[in-house]
Amino acid sequence: MKEKRFEFAMPLITNKKAEGEMLENLLVFLAARGVNQEIIFAARKCGFVVTEYNEKYLSKEQLVQWAKAIVEYRQLSLRSAATIQ
Repeated sequence: MKEKRFEFAMPLITNKKAEGEMLENLLVFLAARGVNQEIIFAARKCGFVVTEYNEKYLSKEQLVQWAKAIVEYRQLSLRSAATIQ
């Protein structure tokens, strides 16, 4: 018996302002729940979030962009900590 497949149109947000507001609301929610600040920083910088579930769908360039944002956050944090001491 052939497996029956259902196809559907993926709903997309087509309004850039709404997309930005949705991401910001998500980041506020995540920050309130104690998600690591480097993730919040990278998401704001990149405009997307990398998770174990979606990383396989992201391009190599997006993953490099994400990694660079994490490194930037860590460098800024080290400079901040050095300034405080």
